[in-house]
Amino acid sequence: MLYKQEARYENARTFLQNIKVIMAKLKICDWSSLNESLIQIRISMLRRVLQTAVSLGIEQKEPLVNRDTGLEINDITPKISEIFDGYNRSNVLPADSDTLLFEEKPNFLRLSGDLRAYFEEHIQSREDATEDSELFANLERYFKYIVERRIFRVQEWFAQNTIKFPQDNSGVAIGRYVLEQEIEKLSLFWTLCGLTCHKCNLKCLKNRDHADGRHDCLTDHECHVLCQFSDAHKDSIPQCGHKAAHFGKHTCDKVVRMKCARYLALFPIAKEDVDLATTFIPYQSFINKHHCQEQCEHPGVCKVLTEPKKNEQKYQGLSGTSSKFIKYTQVSEKLKCSKKIPPNSFKHEGPHCHNEDGVHFCDSQCTLPYGHVQTLHETSHGNMIQAEFATENDEFEHGGHKLGIRDQGIFVLCNFHCKELGRHRHIDYYQNKENCKLNDNQTSDLRHIDGLVHPNSDKPKDFLSHRLFWEHPYTVQEQQEFSKCDHEYPDEKYKKSSGLSSATPSKSYCESKLFHESLDPSLPPPNVCGYVSLGEHHFDCKSPAAFHIIFVLDRSLSMSDTDKKPLQGTPIYNNLVLTHNNRLGAVYNAVYSFLDTRISSFRSSQNFSHNSATTPQDSVSLIFFDHEAIIESENLPLVDPSHFLNAMLKYTPRKGTNYYLAIQKAGFIIDKHFDPTKYATIYDI
Repeated sequence: MLYKQEARYENARTFLQNIKVIMAKLKICDWSSLNESLIQIRISMLRRVLQTAVSLGIEQKEPLVNRDTGLEINDITPKISEIFDGYNRSNVLPADSDTLLFEEKPNFLRLSGDLRAYFEEHIQSREDATEDSELFANLERYFKYIVERRIFRVQEWFAQNTIKFPQDNSGVAIGRYVLEQEIEKLSLFWTLCGLTCHKCNLKCLKNRDHADGRHDCLTDHECHVLCQFSDAHKDSIPQCGHKAAHFGKHTCDKVVRMKCARYLALFPIAKEDVDLATTFIPYQSFINKHHCQEQCEHPGVCKVLTEPKKNEQKYQGLSGTSSKFIKYTQVSEKLKCSKKIPPNSFKHEGPHCHNEDGVHFCDSQCTLPYGHVQTLHETSHGNMIQAEFATENDEFEHGGHKLGIRDQGIFVLCNFHCKELGRHRHIDYYQNKENCKLNDNQTSDLRHIDGLVHPNSDKPKDFLSHRLFWEHPYTVQEQQEFSKCDHEYPDEKYKKSSGLSSATPSKSYCESKLFHESLDPSLPPPNVCGYVSLGEHHFDCKSPAAFHIIFVLDRSLSMSDTDKKPLQGTPIYNNLVLTHNNRLGAVYNAVYSFLDTRISSFRSSQNFSHNSATTPQDSVSLIFFDHEAIIESENLPLVDPSHFLNAMLKYTPRKGTNYYLAIQKAGFIIDKHFDPTKYATIYDI
């Protein structure tokens, strides 16, 4: 009767894949969802070959295929005439598969070389182009089609291989996000620069943001159009003698010399004032005043402008959230000389300048005049293009969007972000290798981070103060707020108005400067106001919170080891070494020091705030456990730490360890002595 049942699988390939997964799950006793396992396997496979698919249009050595049907993803090879209007050639474009468009350390000139050669051979050469601008536009369209074809095929490949899975599944969403990031890198990489070549007037054919700084059209920089003064030539018409994409008429060297000779005969000029091989000035311009075409040569930048792009961009976050934003860019440029050249001359007096009375701006993305006395640069803030978020948790919320580690700050304006944060610190990669080794850069604006911080946790990092680079354009009040310590008081009870917005309450902050030296809780607080916490921060709260401190102390046999002992020089050292010169004695030493510091800190803060209380409102419970759990002290007031020391000295290490009973006893004490005015804090030692 099996042949009468409806088939559950489209083909044997899918059936075989599922059977293999089921057998593997049975082998390892994995009883989780089969569908979830299939999704994880498929996404893992796609991500493993994703970079190869984007770079070469293949899966390693095989073409892009639908893993469920075995069919290849269509490789489109259209005719050139289908892409470029007016081109009747029957040539077809090379296949997308095996065309290298990206690699780990991409070199644009090398990767684009074969495509440019094919374009010039089969589509349009410089000799065929009537205008150089037309050549650049067609080449840009050709590159764009090649890249968009690759993107379409890879997206289709990913879609066909995930179509049967729920699209809101986290694995599918993350895989799609990784694909979009790779596609974005590919698109940006193949965006042409388009600025003017440093040797001629053609557009630069390197990719955008190329690092060498020299714009190059990758040609011979010569104009290939024939001379327009055909009457001056009896035989064949020679090629134009100007640089590519020049202004004015196309003239060969012969015509230039003829014209210049005529001018020089009428108006004697020193030979060094004119280059006869390259200069051609119309006669009417020569006998009248005419504008200088050179760039301003004054130091600095002539024009600085910060304006939003008109197109709205979209940022896709790692957690699936997306944000639309307007990208701000700061434009700075050199202007042309505004001086006029006198009649019958080729040069004006003095240096080239766009405006004799104008201001030249600093060339460090700064809006102040060039050579400003002010030490700090003043910039117009924009999008945090190069910033990545670092957070203590896996996710956090910003502006209504869920973000996480490695999410970029491109959709956030840096000055708005800092204002919203209030007190904060910035993170950057280490500034000095030797300083990081010696940990000797603890300045008021820079502090080395000893721990590991994502992203790139293997690279050492520094905390930076806001003032170090980003002091402008904030108000004095905001700058003062940014310069203070960002450590918050953990108790929600003690709230105060923020310095930036009195309408919005926030937690109480440490009153010291950012990256301040550690404060001694046993000494009077600064300005004899507030108190110094055990975390060595200064708060102006009237009274710290009260705690129910529960110590859960391990007295198992391993605590008799002597690799850790009580600290010498402490007040109770002599008492401990007589009977507890071991790990357990070190624990007793730590508990006593903690309680003693707690009392000293409280008394110091209360004495200098004219409060009559001499001890904190804390209570202490002691629980000892080995194979059983014993409650020695239960919710006793913290008055004298010696009382708890005497209680602890009665216990020595024994065999057995039962953590469950210990935590159970701690929970019992918390429930029995619940007090809404106290925080229950458990220390498992």
